[in-house]
Amino acid sequence: MGSPHPGDAAPDFELTDQRGAKVKLSDLRGSVVVLAFVTSWCPFSQAEQPHLASLADQYRGQNVKVLAVDIKEADEGYARYLARVPMPIPVLRDRTGEVVASYTPDRAQPAIKDRAAVLVTSNLVIDAGGRIRFFTMADTANFDADLVFVRRAVDDLLRSASGSRG
Repeated sequence: MGSPHPGDAAPDFELTDQRGAKVKLSDLRGSVVVLAFVTSWCPFSQAEQPHLASLADQYRGQNVKVLAVDIKEADEGYARYLARVPMPIPVLRDRTGEVVASYTPDRAQPAIKDRAAVLVTSNLVIDAGGRIRFFTMADTANFDADLVFVRRAVDDLLRSASGSRG
């Protein structure tokens, strides 16, 4: 499909969250990062939203940061996403779609003309060194709203990090 893919460095970005705070991905180095691309209008994003919140709760205190990136929505859509489920994580605004475009492999879903829409409800797990270790795009036939595979990838990284300290 093209870059980026697992093993590549995660493209850096800086976006603003729902409280007005700036979040820069490279500032989170040293932590495992779960990055979810979402929108208010996508039924898969809606199904996954409460599980993103519980994922953040599950890994609290374990050096795992969970971020949602709302893709190219007007204020109303962003507010609708935030109002659905209390989010204990930064929900960042990618107003222009520039950040999501940096994560969209060149040949992913070529029938979709708006390249910002390709990664709606995609999830990545980025290791403490800033490399992508898990990358999934919405699979409508086998959709994983519970984030089972994301959790498995996070657990694997945490296990390998604790093994390297011991």
